[in-house]
Amino acid sequence: MDPAAWTVLGCGVGLPLAWATVAYTQLASNREATRQAWADIDSELRRRHDLVPALTEVVRGHGVQDRGAVDDLLRQRDAAAGIRDPDARGVAESSLATAIGRDFALAARHPALRADPAFLRLQELLAAAEDRVAGSRRAYDDAIRERRRLGGRVRTSLLARLFRPEGGVRSCSPARPSGLCHERTCR
Repeated sequence: MDPAAWTVLGCGVGLPLAWATVAYTQLASNREATRQAWADIDSELRRRHDLVPALTEVVRGHGVQDRGAVDDLLRQRDAAAGIRDPDARGVAESSLATAIGRDFALAARHPALRADPAFLRLQELLAAAEDRVAGSRRAYDDAIRERRRLGGRVRTSLLARLFRPEGGVRSCSPARPSGLCHERTCR
């Protein structure tokens, strides 16, 4: 065989192999970025859950008469923490956020609670936790958007079909304001 035939044969085998390697590496890297972003959301939600008992103790310490709101907050927190299904968890996290908002509304009716440094600190920590959840959610949405972009390109769509992540990837995150997801998997 002459050298030109070897060159053509090498290009015919080498270029598709290089393409497959690059495309698979991009998909694998994005899959890991998506998983990490999802784990970040979960971690931030756990931090928020950890602040709820302290908030309820401060509110109870001021003798707030609305026991139902305080007890509801703890119930919502326990419910959200125990759910593993992402759709149900999104709804529960949304309910928890509403319950936290009701407890802050209680402070408006109780000047002593509103002036308590511990309550103010918890309020700041919960606001910061919400900001971190929102940031983590944006990172997750960006990773999903990138996954869709990669999967939509001709050169990676073939590999994306062959090496689809186990069980699919969520296209939304828990604790969305609506609490609901529009799609179940990334396509």
